[in-house]
Amino acid sequence: MSNTKILVAGDTGSIHTARFVSLLQEIGYDVRVFKSEYHFHQDEHLHNTTIYVSHFSAHPINGNTLRDPASFEITPQSGLLGSAIKIAQRIVNSLYIRGFRYEYLRGFHRYSEPETRSMALAKTIHKWKPDIVFSLKMQDDGYTVSAAKDILGADFGAKWIHFNWGTDIEFFGKHPDYVDEHLPKIRHLLAHCDYLIADCMRDVQQAIDYGFQGGNLGMCLANGGYALNDLSEIRAKADQNRDVILVKGRQGALVGKAFNVLEALHRIPQVASQYKIKIIMADSETRGAANMLSRIDGINYEVLPRLPYQELLALFATSRMAISASDVDGTPSFLTEAMSMGAFPIHSDMSSVREWITDGENGLLFPVDDIAALAACIEKAHKDQQLVESARLINWKIATDRMDRNKIRLHVRELVETVNDKWK
Repeated sequence: MSNTKILVAGDTGSIHTARFVSLLQEIGYDVRVFKSEYHFHQDEHLHNTTIYVSHFSAHPINGNTLRDPASFEITPQSGLLGSAIKIAQRIVNSLYIRGFRYEYLRGFHRYSEPETRSMALAKTIHKWKPDIVFSLKMQDDGYTVSAAKDILGADFGAKWIHFNWGTDIEFFGKHPDYVDEHLPKIRHLLAHCDYLIADCMRDVQQAIDYGFQGGNLGMCLANGGYALNDLSEIRAKADQNRDVILVKGRQGALVGKAFNVLEALHRIPQVASQYKIKIIMADSETRGAANMLSRIDGINYEVLPRLPYQELLALFATSRMAISASDVDGTPSFLTEAMSMGAFPIHSDMSSVREWITDGENGLLFPVDDIAALAACIEKAHKDQQLVESARLINWKIATDRMDRNKIRLHVRELVETVNDKWK
């Protein structure tokens, strides 16, 4: 088992990618990451990992451009080399690592940018020869794996597991502005990947409906679940006044509707004024709207920077309610974090969320653009103490049954070993 080599194509800046990679490492697999997007950011949970970073060639770095597509193999270091890397950080903006070595993929500069990514991945697969390739989300990473498999053909060698995330099909396969471009790529990917996992059961069925005929590995949380003992300790230490309303601050970015949450709070100042309004994952538009409402309503809408994960969980543990509005999602980590940390979930209604929330029992759901309905949900969560306390108990039971990292680790191990056994 420990000799199984797994290459994960995913976003190194994503906590979901980082926590899933660490889950595979905890099992004992030899895991490396291929990072195919332009930007480079390394999540705090991603460490002791070799990372292949492709195509810095087209990405300006402090006004300069690397001449050749590059694939950095990043490994953690310390001491003098670590100090040298800190200096290098000032040169390569947004790249913060403790050590790296790199090799240029010479001879591939004649390809366009998307082809360069797939060629870089193809070379990585050909050189390292993983047993399994995971792609996390279709757009960028899944498409890159798909193209690399087209390039390598039978030489691809590895079994390919695609991990479907919430917008993969539900948004890009259906939205009128994107469907013409993406649906052919989605169908091609689904026709060629060997196995599929999804972060909600809705998308397992959708993949089948869109042409997937490979091995169905079912549903798994994208972030790998939670160490419940650690969560219990955080909850025990947290301020039990629960005087925070926590808001997911994404606006736009394809599916975010944070403005709807802010508008609902603006309509009920008699409730909002009794809480600290804290906003996470806010973009510049949400930040501007929050600053404006702070002046108009006389209420402090505090926009928080990116927090270390333990601090983020502690914030959920001090929140009475956690509110998110979005058009499309799978199983949102914002939702599962709220449930596991005892914050009352208020979420826009979608079938994937109903896999976790029964409206009126362990949370409240609202039509995403119905501001009045959302305001009513907030008022109910403010007034109905019995509902909030009952939901807290129900959600902790759901967390122990379905979010326990120990259980998910065993589940993922079974899935990977199933793939290995069928391949032998």
